[in-house]
Amino acid sequence: RGDITVGCSLDEGMAAMRALAALHASWWNSEAVARMPWLQTRRARLDLALEMIDQAWPTFVSRFEQGLDRDQFQALAGLRPLIGRSLDALAGGSLTLLHGDYKLDNMFFTDAGSVTVFDWGLVSTGPAMFDVAYFLGLNLEPEERRRHEAKLLRAYLDGIAAHGVAQFDGESAFAEYRLQLLSVLPQLVCAGGLAAFADDQALERYARGLQRILAAVSDHQSWDLLRAKKA
Repeated sequence: RGDITVGCSLDEGMAAMRALAALHASWWNSEAVARMPWLQTRRARLDLALEMIDQAWPTFVSRFEQGLDRDQFQALAGLRPLIGRSLDALAGGSLTLLHGDYKLDNMFFTDAGSVTVFDWGLVSTGPAMFDVAYFLGLNLEPEERRRHEAKLLRAYLDGIAAHGVAQFDGESAFAEYRLQLLSVLPQLVCAGGLAAFADDQALERYARGLQRILAAVSDHQSWDLLRAKKA
């Protein structure tokens, strides 16, 4: 079983990207998805997270402010209005079935390179790169992500192309990836402020994932990209 605390090897990351590509390609712009009214959309999940941020924020701050630098804290403090003005950009783009919590703790790996994914409690529909950003941003230490990110993104794109999705080119996919790194943050803030953590170790696991995703957001200048789209 994967472990988000340890992080993933390149081989595990490649297997996870290939499995995700197969899932997404199977439901790419599928009319069947639209006929499943019980499936929440990514926009609806963002709306819900934004509604809950004010409630979560005080506890989030008390738990994690000390681990954030000034710029990170100020960016998160302004998260709600910026995301709220940017829902079309963050919820648009490619449409497919999303796992919604695509992380190592929800995966079993075999020696043969296959992946079994479980815990589908956050399944939804929305932009494909949300799942990609969630996995790469949360599961790899920044140094490892920087080293292997391009290769892992290419494995995903090659995978969906092999399954018949040819129109998702690298440039548009990368722009969507940069935006979706931000789309992960409202969910994390709400979880950080509202979840009941079992112990200090659980808090540390969460804080490590938060730092990883914030590093990715910074590396890719995702805030600037989103503000430019709203200019």
